[in-house]
Amino acid sequence: MRASTRGAIVAACYLAVVGLAIAYELDIRIHDTAHSEFAGWLSIVLTLPTGVLLNALSRAVFGVVIGDSNRSFVAILGLAALINAAVLYLGVSRLQPPSRR
Repeated sequence: MRASTRGAIVAACYLAVVGLAIAYELDIRIHDTAHSEFAGWLSIVLTLPTGVLLNALSRAVFGVVIGDSNRSFVAILGLAALINAAVLYLGVSRLQPPSRR
């Protein structure tokens, strides 16, 4: 398997897991508002450290944080997931497969 194919598979799997976590937590935020105070922790953990950095940057620049609205929740965490997936892709693509003897 080529390194770029391996990187694409790892990045796609990561995006699928984070996408499911964001969708699950968004469902909690929409349909169970009374118990949604902790919705977002799983997505933040899965997008570390980029999720925290983007949250701080969006607070400083735009005055918006993850919990302000459902749109900001999806936009900030989705952007963090895309950045992490790109870093994963580049990191895995640069790995050299072990030489066969």
